[in-house]
Amino acid sequence: MGEALNLSPSPQLGQYYMVPYKKKDRQGHVISVEAQFQLGAKGYKQLAMRTGQYLDIDCIYIHEGEYLGRDRFSGKYKFEFIEDDEVKENLPIVGYLAYFELLNGFKKQLYWSRAKMEKHADTYSQAFNLEAYRKLQKGEIPKEELWKYSSFWYKSFDEMAEKTMIRQLISKWGIMSIEMEDAYTRDMSVIDEQGNPQYVDNKEVPIEDIVAHEIKTNANTEEFTEPEWLKPEGKDAT
Repeated sequence: MGEALNLSPSPQLGQYYMVPYKKKDRQGHVISVEAQFQLGAKGYKQLAMRTGQYLDIDCIYIHEGEYLGRDRFSGKYKFEFIEDDEVKENLPIVGYLAYFELLNGFKKQLYWSRAKMEKHADTYSQAFNLEAYRKLQKGEIPKEELWKYSSFWYKSFDEMAEKTMIRQLISKWGIMSIEMEDAYTRDMSVIDEQGNPQYVDNKEVPIEDIVAHEIKTNANTEEFTEPEWLKPEGKDAT
């Protein structure tokens, strides 16, 4: 599927992943192994830019102290971005801001707090449990049980959050080509012999031997230049 979209499976590029899952019978015995297609955040961005409709599309991490709430009259998000990268990177991530601008001038942005993203993952990803995630962060999971927490949501939460934001933004307000709609539909599915997407039970733990194939995107390694429309009058974002 990824090759058909001319995307790279390289973990460093973060465009798409083929994730092996164990399919078990009622007794818990492994009866087959299926490869789940997962489109990455950069894959979504790449497909969006190919439509020729987007001037810019991205998702940035919002650190502690940058989110100032909403304008009481317009309801628009307000931010004051920290310019010192060293200071910024040492502060915890408290939210995610996805945005796009079309060539026709239309602009849209979406902000979710980290708490909202955690609840979203807990609700919609059967491979993720928020209580277990809290324990994992505190180092309370026994070493011999860590293999159970190989879901990308556990190992690469921010990268999965970035993908979720881009996916939410595009599906609600963006322009999608036929190619992009197809990729959106097949994302997080197993493609059968007839080419139809089948959605696997995410409760099944990915094969331990493949855990090393975790998401390693470069989302925060590139310098981000804030678009002017993100910071009118210094703080308010439109």
